[in-house]
Amino acid sequence: MNIKIDFTTNLPLEIGTPIITASPEVESEVNSSIIVEFIDDDTNKLIDFRLVKLDSKPVPGFRQYYTKWKLIFKDLESNILGTYTLDLENKVVFIKMDARALGDNLAWIDYIDQFRIKHNCHVICSTFFNELFEQTYPDIMFVAPNTQITNVTAQYYVGTNNSPNKIYQPSLYLNNPLQKIASDILGLEYKESKPKINYPNIPRKKKVCISEYASLKTKEWNIIGGWQAVVDLFNECGYEVVVISKEYSYLKNVTNKSGDYPLKDRIKDLAESEFFVGNSSGLSWLAWGCGAHVFLISDFTPPYHEPTENITRIYNKRYPRESIKYEEVLHPISKEGVINIIKEKIQK
Repeated sequence: MNIKIDFTTNLPLEIGTPIITASPEVESEVNSSIIVEFIDDDTNKLIDFRLVKLDSKPVPGFRQYYTKWKLIFKDLESNILGTYTLDLENKVVFIKMDARALGDNLAWIDYIDQFRIKHNCHVICSTFFNELFEQTYPDIMFVAPNTQITNVTAQYYVGTNNSPNKIYQPSLYLNNPLQKIASDILGLEYKESKPKINYPNIPRKKKVCISEYASLKTKEWNIIGGWQAVVDLFNECGYEVVVISKEYSYLKNVTNKSGDYPLKDRIKDLAESEFFVGNSSGLSWLAWGCGAHVFLISDFTPPYHEPTENITRIYNKRYPRESIKYEEVLHPISKEGVINIIKEKIQK
């Protein structure tokens, strides 16, 4: 049966859902309409069925994330006309990073490469930080955001969504590890995965980078005098303290590189630092990718939200958050609590 299946469209609300067309002979045979059953081939569950006109219009969306679809085509009397199972091997797939935040892009990029490897497909990817990944992921073709790509077999968005509507993604980022959002959308087994970043292979110095800022005020550690106490501790231990926040810093006894520096400059500083101290922010993800040990101070996000390898997570263990909440943190960890944890680590 000459029915063509295409899982791509330029309409964001229809990503991951098929366009179904047929040859004129088939249209005449089935009166231009067929029944299509959508089965998740991995679970063998019927997800939905639709009456579809063979007019090259997208089927209304009910899943935008990766599903190994098995489609069964029937005429209006339920006679099977044919089947189709999604197979991406040697096909072209377009994956769009639907987030401008540095941390999100760093958290998700490696899963896009895992998707490429698993399906043995050709991946075109748009991110907002292509310059970080083009050399370390040479088998992915990177394009600028909002680039329109045609003639691909499938395309998917990787991004966060607060809606419990399972059309967009199978899990919510409010109560999951941030990296698991990408693995779930792309149908991969979740396992913490560090992004590959092109950073210089230079010796580590007795140096620590810090940033007391984050994208939201509620994500910051706002204890009065807390950050200066962290600086003083590292100074006492003989470390050079370099501030690398984009926002201006008023901390004393530091090498002040706050301001709008290029990312390559931040990467160089992180590559030669033993430690980074920050909040739940993109710079913490960047430091992790650059191999520095990260002290991540955050009572805003749950302890499981950020990665754990080579990271010391610092939070008030008496009042841990179970999910992300955007109201103010009521019980931030004390200055003494942070200093004691950092001191114990660096003394070892």
